[in-house]
Amino acid sequence: MKIGTSKKCITTKLPVYLAGFDTDTRNFVGEKHDDIFIRAVALIGKKPVIIVAGDALAFSRDLADKTAEKITEATGVPREAILFNASHTHSAPQASPLVSPGIGPYLDEYGEFFYKTAEEAAIEAFRTAEEGVVTYHTAEANGISVNRRLVVNGECRFAPNLTGIVNNELTVIKAVCGGKTKALICEFACHPSTIGDDMITSDYPGAGMRFLEEENEGLTALFIQGCCGNIRVRSLNESKTGFDSATYDNVLEYGRLLHDAAVKAASSAGKPVSDDISCILDRFEIGMKPKRTRREYAQEMVFSKDLCTRVAAARYYDRYNELPETTPFSVQRITLGDTLELVALEGEVCIEFDYSIKAMAPGKHVAVAGYSNGMAGYICTEAMYDEGGYEPDRSASCYYAREGFLPDTEKLILAHAKSILEK
Repeated sequence: MKIGTSKKCITTKLPVYLAGFDTDTRNFVGEKHDDIFIRAVALIGKKPVIIVAGDALAFSRDLADKTAEKITEATGVPREAILFNASHTHSAPQASPLVSPGIGPYLDEYGEFFYKTAEEAAIEAFRTAEEGVVTYHTAEANGISVNRRLVVNGECRFAPNLTGIVNNELTVIKAVCGGKTKALICEFACHPSTIGDDMITSDYPGAGMRFLEEENEGLTALFIQGCCGNIRVRSLNESKTGFDSATYDNVLEYGRLLHDAAVKAASSAGKPVSDDISCILDRFEIGMKPKRTRREYAQEMVFSKDLCTRVAAARYYDRYNELPETTPFSVQRITLGDTLELVALEGEVCIEFDYSIKAMAPGKHVAVAGYSNGMAGYICTEAMYDEGGYEPDRSASCYYAREGFLPDTEKLILAHAKSILEK
């Protein structure tokens, strides 16, 4: 198999807003904790695949597709074999114009730079590929994540659920060329929302990848964000009943834990990956909850205390007769060799989907990514709609998802995931 890599800095001097929290006042004025990057890895076997990972809240579906067209023109790699994944750092400029400006306004000039850089990184990775060997490995990355949905007396709170479902498994795909490790692709599921000041940072995933690269000359360490819709870092208060404000030292702490787990994984025997590569990109529509009355939106845009809700209500009011009943969604399958599957879904996918999709391919190792190829919004389980809480209810306005998606969305997405895994 041939392996190519590329790494390009996307830190900017433009006067942009940082994206990720319910505010449009995080005005970046040039200070940074660390640089942000777009990294790309090309794996070329019997068929090629290019994985592009960016330090951003999300990729735009439309702009990712336009970028993929240019990559295809330059390399011949088809759209279904190009994966875009966002680390979901909450401290980078907005890269999607389809996301509410309430969580960080989009700037055209930065967006053009971001997607042009993604295009260049993908093409460079493909054109510089050299012969090598690919293996995959796993390890536990403990101490980073915690479930953030706590149901108490029938009420779902945004609070630490110390017994709630998480997945501490880290998957590492390792590429060695000429006896040296050239690439490490690390998939893990946990929100990079550690801090929220006005300084750019790639958060803990970037710190972990930076530590790996500093120890290995010529290495490109690429982070793939998993299904972390309801998973965040363990910045707990003293009583462990709530979340405490965190610092950049915490970013480095969680990054070091990620690094340590990646080193442990990459140092293990691992399993070989043959040059049999196949990819499928399955696109379909998911249903949205019915719209409310125009009068309700008018009231909400004036009286809601929530910025995203006010911004979204104004949009719904202005476009009331054009509001769609469905939204596009995609599931992508990348098969590497006989036993390794990477399944990538759009949006802020909750961790339960990780376990459900893994169970569909017994005998294989399945890594499941969220935040891939676009941003539909939070993708919740059916049970969460009865429980309520941030993910199924209050988050919808951040992504112009109106009242959220229909509860049967879980069954629909899992059916499509099962279908492409069986092909």
